[in-house]
Amino acid sequence: MRIDSDKHLPDSHIESTPLPLTEPIRFIWDKTPKQSVHNGRMKARFVTDLKAHRRLYRHIPDKDFSKKTIDSAFDQAFITLRQKFKIQRDESAALHVKQKEEAKALKARRLSRKKNKLTNRSEKRNGTEAFEHVTFDGALQLECMSSEESEPEDAPGSVSRPATTFRIRGLPWRSHRLRNFYMTLDEGDQIDKSTQPRRGLGRRDRCPGPNKEIYFLPPKGVASWMISRKWLNELQQTRPEIAPLMKDIVEDPPGFDWNIFLALGGEDSEEELEHPVGSQMAFNGMTFGHDLDFIQQQYLSPHQPINTSTSSLHNALASI
Repeated sequence: MRIDSDKHLPDSHIESTPLPLTEPIRFIWDKTPKQSVHNGRMKARFVTDLKAHRRLYRHIPDKDFSKKTIDSAFDQAFITLRQKFKIQRDESAALHVKQKEEAKALKARRLSRKKNKLTNRSEKRNGTEAFEHVTFDGALQLECMSSEESEPEDAPGSVSRPATTFRIRGLPWRSHRLRNFYMTLDEGDQIDKSTQPRRGLGRRDRCPGPNKEIYFLPPKGVASWMISRKWLNELQQTRPEIAPLMKDIVEDPPGFDWNIFLALGGEDSEEELEHPVGSQMAFNGMTFGHDLDFIQQQYLSPHQPINTSTSSLHNALASI
């Protein structure tokens, strides 16, 4: 096309107007090579010229010069050029593409922060002998990590904070114990990093934010102690058709004793205790009993005590 850059594409060619072979290739941008006879001719002209100069592409194998491969590559490149032409001539289209690219970049940044958080927690857990039991495995999944988002300055009810502050948006299904488990890992990681020299702007500050509003189920492999009883009750009330799926999601490894993990707290947070569940309260077939054991007795080794004050979700989920 004899242009220096695709940032300034030439105008669209007028249909039925002859284009001499001495003139550079021009396309009708609002049509595909299959729709327009002119574009079809331009494609054939381009492919013929490409094959005539095959010697210039010494490092490209012959199989990449097959008709099928060249046709596919041309069609994809033409789609890209059409989109760029539309953006260059249409402000609304340019704005839409810009917003789409910004949303994609934002999603990638948040995913990267989640992966870093998972990596740091996993490394800390692997170096902590107390957390070696397999019951903690399910907590170290990407889907269990909270999101860290830049707080919009104009967000309703938001408190003015530096632009370098991230809001931590947790997942509603996570229990008080699970959050304490993460806090324990994070505190150890922060202590380790506090002795390291900072580079650039250093680590951004974090502040608690509201839970994610989008509805998520926990990932497969989480243990029952990781599930909030309040959230599970709400699930039964609002989405009874989905609640039975929890039975296939939750996996409780045998032989785990909560008596040695009292520092992680009880099964209920203060928020969950606002609406306490009775000792034998049943809802839609799911029984929540405080006198039920978190671990079935037959799974415990003889020297392990049975902790009757721990979560009854294992039994509740089994009754679904």
